[in-house]
Amino acid sequence: MGGVACPEADVAVPARVAGMVGQLSGVVAVALGSSAGSGLADAASDLDFYVYWEAPLASPDERAARLAAITDAGSLRVGVTSWGLEDWFAVGGRPVELVYVAWGDVPAEVEWAYRRGLTGEGFTTARLYTVARGRALHDPAGLLGAVQERLNRAYPEATRAALLRRQPALLAVYLKQLRVAQGRGDLLFAQHRRYTLQMVFFDLLFALNRQYHPGEKRLLAHAARCPRRPVDCEARWARVARLPADDPALAGELGGLVGELCDLARRHGGVAIPDAPL
Repeated sequence: MGGVACPEADVAVPARVAGMVGQLSGVVAVALGSSAGSGLADAASDLDFYVYWEAPLASPDERAARLAAITDAGSLRVGVTSWGLEDWFAVGGRPVELVYVAWGDVPAEVEWAYRRGLTGEGFTTARLYTVARGRALHDPAGLLGAVQERLNRAYPEATRAALLRRQPALLAVYLKQLRVAQGRGDLLFAQHRRYTLQMVFFDLLFALNRQYHPGEKRLLAHAARCPRRPVDCEARWARVARLPADDPALAGELGGLVGELCDLARRHGGVAIPDAPL
């Protein structure tokens, strides 16, 4: 199956959690994801499990009753909905999150990615990353494994082409708006445009390199794995992150990064990308 191995110290708890969660009614598959699944976990990392389900999913009472057998006393919170349906708890002091994902949405999104192409303004392929890179711990029917095999065999070229055509023009618009915001002294809007430029920049970077978007965390560590990226990309983004919103160097630094990335996309993307003034 797809995915990567987790560190040996993290084997016992994931196996225990997945074994229990896999017994819940409606569960199709369970995968370990996020930093633990990508090999970038540290001492502060929790364990995120993606629980793929079909209706009817086990009720909150059923989940609480079963999970209580493996969780630390007083740590269980069932039915957290701040980011969709989640259950939170700890096992041996290790924070754990169960993120519930409706299985029917997964093959539909994957099919769209290959046939029509996904588009967005950031994190466009993050769901695909979660599915492709998750370490499957419970998948009795092989449904998750089949989708992982497809995603890991070949990046969806329709999605890559759609992002390469769309994102350079969007970057140009947002860069212009950042300069206007700075000129007006509208620092909150300038700050927001720095963030939207960051989102679209990394969306384009990962698509250019046929890598699924890993999400918000450790972006520079993931960017360093991209063979095609602006020179000194990580160090330059670290400088951009530290600049005040009213620093005139901010637009210049971002303009340089955006210009180099768009040039790489034109030279190596394999699709026609119109020039846009930066």
